[in-house]
Amino acid sequence: MPTHYPEVKHTKKTQYIIEEMKKGKKREEIARALNYKSKSGLDMYMRRHHFIWNRQEQCYMAPSPDVLPIPRVRPRVQNTICKKILSLLKKEKDVKQIVQSTGFHSVREMGLFMRNQGYIWSETEKTYIYYGKQIQSHPLLSHTPSFF
Repeated sequence: MPTHYPEVKHTKKTQYIIEEMKKGKKREEIARALNYKSKSGLDMYMRRHHFIWNRQEQCYMAPSPDVLPIPRVRPRVQNTICKKILSLLKKEKDVKQIVQSTGFHSVREMGLFMRNQGYIWSETEKTYIYYGKQIQSHPLLSHTPSFF
């Protein structure tokens, strides 16, 4: 099954961010220059434009077969909690409500749980996608955010 990698959306802003990083500026500095409160706003902007953060290289990059060589697979047996989370995500868009109703203490805790079950958050689809247990050993994905 071919793997789909979303095409990054190049804008003046994304190009500015990439250029500033090439000059050696930190995400915090770039975020302040763009009037974000913190680097998390900058990260969200870049994710919405389909860039991923490479922790090892300390830069944003486009997903590609070289960067994310993980094919999607169908889950054989889904955990009951995973089923509940996926079902609630289809019905309800308030993630904090879902966190409370499934017994987690935070969004991050729920995201780590889903990661351990073989799921990765898809910003474009606004749900978790099952990739299988092989994501646990992938060096890049083991450092990316679990939920956003």
